[in-house]
Amino acid sequence: MIKTFEIIQTETYSDNEDRTYSNTEHAPCVRCGKAVKNEKFYVECVDGDLEAISNNEQADVNDGGYMGCFPIGSECKKHIPAEFIKKY
Repeated sequence: MIKTFEIIQTETYSDNEDRTYSNTEHAPCVRCGKAVKNEKFYVECVDGDLEAISNNEQADVNDGGYMGCFPIGSECKKHIPAEFIKKY
């Protein structure tokens, strides 16, 4: 069984994501939806949801539940254990 961490999006995620997509070319943070202007860190999600996979695990990119990689902002990075954060 792979080790994962559930990312809980903030209450303002949808509003922030809408502003990000309408006002900038930067990708939204997976946790808060704000634009990530300097993408340094990301999480890799599996299980068809916002389940970040541990850095010690290998994701099966062919699995139907594989969600891909998403940027994480520097402030939101503090809310996710380091073992689930990958560096670009």
